[in-house]
Amino acid sequence: MPRHLIGVDIGGTSVRVAIAPVDDLKAFTKLKQDTAKTDANALGRQVIAMIEELLKKQGIETMDVSAISIATAGPIDAAKGEVFNNANLGFKVIPLKAPIASRFPAIPINIINDCRSAILGVHCFEAKDDEKDNVGYITISTGIGGGFVVNGHLVLGKEGNASEIGHGTIAPRSGVRCNCGAEGCWEAFCSGWAIAKHARDALEAKPGDGTILLDLVRGDRGKITARDVYEAARKGDTLAKGVVDQATYYNAIGLGLVNNFYDPRVIYIGGSMLKDEQQILPPVQDLLANRTIEFTINHPPRLAKTTLGDDVGLLGALALGKYKIEKHPVVSTFK
Repeated sequence: MPRHLIGVDIGGTSVRVAIAPVDDLKAFTKLKQDTAKTDANALGRQVIAMIEELLKKQGIETMDVSAISIATAGPIDAAKGEVFNNANLGFKVIPLKAPIASRFPAIPINIINDCRSAILGVHCFEAKDDEKDNVGYITISTGIGGGFVVNGHLVLGKEGNASEIGHGTIAPRSGVRCNCGAEGCWEAFCSGWAIAKHARDALEAKPGDGTILLDLVRGDRGKITARDVYEAARKGDTLAKGVVDQATYYNAIGLGLVNNFYDPRVIYIGGSMLKDEQQILPPVQDLLANRTIEFTINHPPRLAKTTLGDDVGLLGALALGKYKIEKHPVVSTFK
């Protein structure tokens, strides 16, 4: 019986491929490269080449691989095995499953959205036994996305794109435009790019404010990042603090809606924004605990920073392969 699994994690900036023994997924070996964007088929070729390189380095034959599971930024068409309409990958349609299956015809190929993969990583490696049946994962980074297990089953939807929570509208008619083209998305207020943009807009509206923030970027507003905004707020910059407080409020709205929809026991949160964890999680948790009815009708969930770091999606891809082999009920919704 094949004894290894391959996991792939595709993002807008990097691609990571890992191989691990079926019975010890954390003992994985991985490769990482910048995401290929020269043409619509470049990504498929890149993943194939990375898998071949990893197999060669580890001295593993294809016959010893049980499955290849691909976690990718979406949206995805799970039936066709394609990514479509992704602003960060560069092309309207990117075929993945077909070219990879053509190169490795004897190995089952799974494709899943990266945040749905991440919740499987949390479910397999991090969630406590009494959390596993109702648990969520949210990434707050360049974008905002989520994945949820409800009553012991992974939530997927008709094409695998359920839980696109970052593009839920939390401020209709606000005039705040998201990169997706819609107005008032959660992502347009609380993602990394959004916080930097709100800070620049505030500086434009109040040119005499934000001196600490401007000092951090040596007066170059174009270089402002979310990390700069949070650092300036910690140092007492009132303009930056206003942007951070706004993000806290809208994160509470977004998490409250998620709690209304999925009723999770706990939500694990990851992504690059969590480097400023103490300015994000405790204030939101406080709002949900002490002003509950303003944000959610249900009992608030516990919020926790994931300990799996940047590997959460990659571990989830490996977990998907393992769960499919075991016929675990959590992936009974995955076809």
